[in-house]
Amino acid sequence: MRRAARQPFESRPGLGEPDRTGRRRRRAGDGHDDQARQQNRRSGAHGSPDPLPGSEPRNHPRVDRPALAPHFPQPYQAAADESRVEPRPVQPLAVLKPAASAVWKQIVRTAVLAPLFWLPVEDRVRIERRLRGREQWQKLRRADAVIVSFGKSGRTWLRVMLSRFYGFRHGFPETALIGFDNFHLRDRRIPKIFFTHDNYLKDYTGNTDSKVDYLDRKVVLLVRHPADVAVSQYHQWKYRMRPRKKVINDYPESDVDLFTFVARHEAGLVKVIDWMNGWARELHRLPDLLLVRFEDLKADTAGTLAKVVAFLRTPGSPEEIAEAVRFGSFENMRRMEAEGRFWLSGGRMTAADRRNPQSYKTRRGEAGGWRKDFTPEQVAEIEALIERRLMKGFGYLEAERLPPIAPAA
Repeated sequence: MRRAARQPFESRPGLGEPDRTGRRRRRAGDGHDDQARQQNRRSGAHGSPDPLPGSEPRNHPRVDRPALAPHFPQPYQAAADESRVEPRPVQPLAVLKPAASAVWKQIVRTAVLAPLFWLPVEDRVRIERRLRGREQWQKLRRADAVIVSFGKSGRTWLRVMLSRFYGFRHGFPETALIGFDNFHLRDRRIPKIFFTHDNYLKDYTGNTDSKVDYLDRKVVLLVRHPADVAVSQYHQWKYRMRPRKKVINDYPESDVDLFTFVARHEAGLVKVIDWMNGWARELHRLPDLLLVRFEDLKADTAGTLAKVVAFLRTPGSPEEIAEAVRFGSFENMRRMEAEGRFWLSGGRMTAADRRNPQSYKTRRGEAGGWRKDFTPEQVAEIEALIERRLMKGFGYLEAERLPPIAPAA
């Protein structure tokens, strides 16, 4: 069968005009498929800004992206006769995935960075941060929801309660800790939740002065009084933080005292406040965000947790919420950490030194406890720094001081 002769460019039909077969040439962007492809290219749903970890990040336009089509799992609805969910059989992939993912990430980082030993330290740090940002970007694009917080803001506590909430509902063992999609692999009704400290994503996408990367996701922003965060971060840095993390995140490599770290060092209170200000500037731009304060979670744990799971489109019954709160009590979490119950979580809930109470992930768990560690003069200096530098929006400034939420009756 002879192929039709190719028409010269000048004689080809124009856009929208019929060709020899009677078909009309499609304009670029005509039809749903073209729109979907363009949307995916804008949002980063397919492909990546730049697959080369050593290259400069692409400068994305600082514009609001239209929300993607809803892809969130349907809200959970219990059957009329469902009074108790029988425990499900253990699925090895879902159980081992958190630890396996941590090991695999370390292998990839080593494979990329080891051949670059000859580069200056600053270049190696830049490449590693970009590599970690790429890992976060991949998870963000697949996530149904994101829980964002600065380190030591109560994220582990919230994670443990969410793990028990979904575990109690779907019959998972108590030692199961939600990672990213390990619970989703067991039951598709559980959302894929991306837990992040928002450290490295900007190093990959180039969006250093906005939160445009989060615009089309459900975001739970968990915050805590910056002085409490800085004090807890000091103990994290001193007793739990890996040496490499100190290098790539600009933490002190020599010993300093608590007050110097909190009030004088750039890794202390200043770093916490600048992180919070980055989100304060973007609160009005994020259409699907739930702001949760650690202090409110302490004052009314059940009520605040109920708001979180409802926001995640998996509203819970009073029994499920009560069980999650019981399981996430400070005493129970401290006991499980001492016993190593969450050993498959990749070290997330493991004491660095069981003989040293300051090395526990579950260390104190108080709201406002930072004042106990300083003299009145030091407290006044810390408060003045917060008043001078922190932006409004979280209720921690004197002018916007919010009363604690009373526990629900």
